[in-house]
Amino acid sequence: MKIPQTLIDALPDGDAVGQCEILMYADDRVDAGPLVSDPETRPVIVAPGWWADDGNAEVEYPTAETAREAIEKYIAEGDYLPCGGSVEICAWRTGLGSIPCYAWRTGLILDDDGDVVSVDVDRQELWAEIDDTECDADEDVRTVLHPNLGVPIEQAEAEARYLRGIFG
Repeated sequence: MKIPQTLIDALPDGDAVGQCEILMYADDRVDAGPLVSDPETRPVIVAPGWWADDGNAEVEYPTAETAREAIEKYIAEGDYLPCGGSVEICAWRTGLGSIPCYAWRTGLILDDDGDVVSVDVDRQELWAEIDDTECDADEDVRTVLHPNLGVPIEQAEAEARYLRGIFG
């Protein structure tokens, strides 16, 4: 299969095509991105490494070989946001000791205009164990939520109560 030079040139410094996985855009492992006229024959170059995020920060782990490894590094390096970030995260983290995290790889594709576009590949949700000793299970939701969320406190409290009912 011929890989367009434009895609090769768009690879991050240090990544060679030989280090990348080549998929077709129609592959189930590739998340929907731009509409293209020929998804069955459109190559996607998947760079090595993984990204991880829990809603706080998307962090790249270029040496990670699996989603689990990326998430473990994410948690170990303290990139997750203890006791905050969003209403859901607040409710899940208060006393549960684990949080949902997402991991994915990045692929590059040419859209129909010839522009390089990134797409998520192999996106997964995994739960990660955290040290929740910084969280006080009895702490009032108002003090955990960030004031700049733009959610009325009554709505935030109602959503947090609902999620606590589901997740324990």
